[in-house]
Amino acid sequence: MKQNEKRTAENYTVIDGDMSALGKQKGGQGMTLTKEDIMVIGELFDQKMDEKLQPIYERMGRIEERMGRIEERLDALEERVHNMELSIENVTNHNIQLLAENHMELVNKLNRSIPVHDKSTILEVQISGCLSRLEHLEREIEALKAQGI
Repeated sequence: MKQNEKRTAENYTVIDGDMSALGKQKGGQGMTLTKEDIMVIGELFDQKMDEKLQPIYERMGRIEERMGRIEERLDALEERVHNMELSIENVTNHNIQLLAENHMELVNKLNRSIPVHDKSTILEVQISGCLSRLEHLEREIEALKAQGI
């Protein structure tokens, strides 16, 4: 209310100055306004301004409500991001570490099995060589028997 009175007093000063100028332009006749007239004009002016500004005030109120909802959503989003960061840090990194350790164990097992595989390959080559010599010796024995020796 005090703000309206202050605006009215300011408007009164402005209007009073304007009316004095108006009275001088007209030769000082027929344009005399009292302080009450000016106060009424100021109040009417304030009412008109309030009416004109009311939609703006309402829209600003709706904007403030929307901003409040946006801030709430942003807070919730920040909380979710924080929880995901914790999950990544605590759970996912731990799981990756376990996988890496198990992977190393598998690599070690593979490395231990490769020499065995290499030895078996060498043994297969040796056996194959022995079989081939045995077949050769069998053929020579058969040839000697055929000659009667």
